[in-house]
Amino acid sequence: MPALTRLSFNAIGHDLGMLLHVPGAMALFSILIVVGSGEWYALPGFIITALLGLGGGQLLYRCCARGGPTQSPQSMIVVALSWLFIAMIGSIPFITAAYLGTESSEAVRAFRHPLNAFFESMSGFTSTGLTMTQDPSILPVTLQWWRSFTEWIGGVGVMVLTLALIEPTEDNYALYSAETRSSQLGDSITEATRRIWMIFLGYSIFAISIFYFADMPMWEAVNHGMTGIATGGFTITSESFNSYDVNIKSAAIIIMILGAVSFPIHHAFLIRGDLRFIIRQSQFHTFLMLFLFGLLVLLLMYSTQDSRVLFIDQLFQWASAMGTCGFSSVKIATWAQSVLFILMIGMFIGGMAGSTTGGLKVKRITWLSKSFVWRLQSFWLENRQSTRYRYNGKDMDEASAMRYVGTAALYAFLYIVTLATGTLVLFIALGNQYNLYEILFEAMSALGSVGLSVGVTSTDLPQSAKLTLIGLMWMGRLEIIAVLVLISSSFMCLLNRR
Repeated sequence: MPALTRLSFNAIGHDLGMLLHVPGAMALFSILIVVGSGEWYALPGFIITALLGLGGGQLLYRCCARGGPTQSPQSMIVVALSWLFIAMIGSIPFITAAYLGTESSEAVRAFRHPLNAFFESMSGFTSTGLTMTQDPSILPVTLQWWRSFTEWIGGVGVMVLTLALIEPTEDNYALYSAETRSSQLGDSITEATRRIWMIFLGYSIFAISIFYFADMPMWEAVNHGMTGIATGGFTITSESFNSYDVNIKSAAIIIMILGAVSFPIHHAFLIRGDLRFIIRQSQFHTFLMLFLFGLLVLLLMYSTQDSRVLFIDQLFQWASAMGTCGFSSVKIATWAQSVLFILMIGMFIGGMAGSTTGGLKVKRITWLSKSFVWRLQSFWLENRQSTRYRYNGKDMDEASAMRYVGTAALYAFLYIVTLATGTLVLFIALGNQYNLYEILFEAMSALGSVGLSVGVTSTDLPQSAKLTLIGLMWMGRLEIIAVLVLISSSFMCLLNRR
């Protein structure tokens, strides 16, 4: 791992400045919501955010001359730092609204603590959905919008947005892949990101429309459509989707599943009309099997209990867990631990790679399961026979197959270690307030960018616990490695200075 001192600080500053434009532009656009709602006390927060994002971004972008193409370690450092700074800048509207609002509710006053505001912003931009707000329905319209807007942008990715709008001069692919986006939908990264945004915008309009025609009020449809397709989970109601009828819950299930499917499959279906491409996708097969199998297990477990939980709610919560969306149609804290364990498995696996979801990702599960099958085949086949390595309907050589399997195994190991470490730190910080099962659920929800909660996340948490959850959300959104590169490079830089 190269030390940070050997990297081009100019290139890092240049790229970081480019990314900081995103929260600034978001705040500038959100001033329209301030004007429309008449919540003028929120205006200074968005102005400050716009100035810091656009002004600070321009300063870095222009003052830090490009020092050659951005290499992979530098890109990971840029992305890891940018998500930290973007979340910090994005917390300003929460803080200023909490202090300047003359009739602020308790839900708003909670954001006077900068750590609570930072938590909410990080949860939004990482499209997690854990919240410091116990009742989002009493938040000002501007903050309801800002929470939804951060999840909508964060779900598809800050880097994806930036590369779709700006023709960068750096190594495009290094920056693109550093934000865990490895699927290309065109001949260039710019073309790929624009196609992703075209699909995402189309589905966003569809999500808002289907909610509205299911008789959801327009403002709720806009916010829930944005956070649903981004698999974010922020809502603007006091009980998430608990009070909605079957039509709205069914619409939400459709949206959550669409958000969990990869953009290449959406592209093949909507634009190319290539059904054969979809049928050949190994990851898609695994996703369907896991989704149906998990739902079946959930139904069987409930059939053995004296439970009044409806089928629609069981399907809703399974889609929310595996789609890492975080919407709730029931109070899952009241569910049996055995049932919550099934939801935890769904949160651990997550949706498809190349989608807006979090978790370990179905693609890695596919590679690991295929590795298991290939190893069994090698034991049973005779010497004159050889194992056939196939993925997405195509044969591949053993070396390539094992390379993909090794990458999936490495990330699975890092994911489990990070989850275990985060759970341990939370357990130490919270003492006897919650049992280990509840803490594990919350840690998995944060790391998997899910947002489902059994009641652990609240403003009453110790600062160390809030910081731990923030760290898990940050690492989970960037799939851990980028954060490890930043930490290790910084550590080596300190050692070299001694």
